[in-house]
Amino acid sequence: MQSRRKLVYPILCSVFIFAFLSVTWGGEISKGKFYVVGTGPAGPENITLKALEIIKMADFILCSKEHSGPFLKYFKGEIIEDVFDWLWQYKGKSFKDLNEEEVEEYLVFRDKKANALVEKIREKVNQGHNVVLLEGGEPNIFSQCHFIIERYGSDEVEIVPGMNSFCAANAAIGKSIIPAYDSQFVVLTAPFLISDNMLESIAPFSPTVIVYMGMDLLGDLIRKFKRYFPGYTPVAIVCHAGFESKEKIIRGSLDNICDKAGSNNDFMCLIYIGRAVVGKPFTTFQEGLSIYLRRNKFFDE
Repeated sequence: MQSRRKLVYPILCSVFIFAFLSVTWGGEISKGKFYVVGTGPAGPENITLKALEIIKMADFILCSKEHSGPFLKYFKGEIIEDVFDWLWQYKGKSFKDLNEEEVEEYLVFRDKKANALVEKIREKVNQGHNVVLLEGGEPNIFSQCHFIIERYGSDEVEIVPGMNSFCAANAAIGKSIIPAYDSQFVVLTAPFLISDNMLESIAPFSPTVIVYMGMDLLGDLIRKFKRYFPGYTPVAIVCHAGFESKEKIIRGSLDNICDKAGSNNDFMCLIYIGRAVVGKPFTTFQEGLSIYLRRNKFFDE
């Protein structure tokens, strides 16, 4: 019996070793993964724990120079900076300054650059590497990373959410954005999406409108709003939301906010338009809700 056991043990060990070597050397290399990680505004203090763990285990990190500074101590993989430096410029000019012929060239150029980046990421992932693309704020709100994400299938990329500057700006204002007074909804938008038809349609519902990327067009934006909203409508501009040393709030109304903002055309600002930015919006909403419910007999007398 003992002699049989002595024969069985070496055979079993040989089988296990052979299986291990087959998987390790002869089998397919396990694929890595592509992540798009929202880092929140400012720096590591506003990032989620999950996002930080993924950054730490990344083999390749695609990011801007602004990211590589605050997060450098967490990077263990190879850093590839400025992967989107081609997205908004062509031939040394901003896409806004291109003529009609250059715009056509720019669109073709941009598409080729995006496809080349996607292929590079796929190659690294297929080699077993984890590739992480960092996106400031939240990857699904006014994010350039979707120029890459939408070239993948839903099972090829994992999006890790981050705190958006909208959340940081809400905290800076310190008011209930919704519910607030009689407002029925909140609008997140940008100047190039705002039309007269839109403003005319939403004005009767007392919305809170938050405008991204609007400071360089503030004058035109306010003039457009004043066609449909009263001049006393409150406005708050939150600059560098979430940046402890830079955060600033400019308060006013549609009538005077341009004078108060002066020549400030900082890209890192959110413009809040609506009653929610002043007073006690939540308390007033609750009082109005109670009256409404009693009037419509939702409560037993």
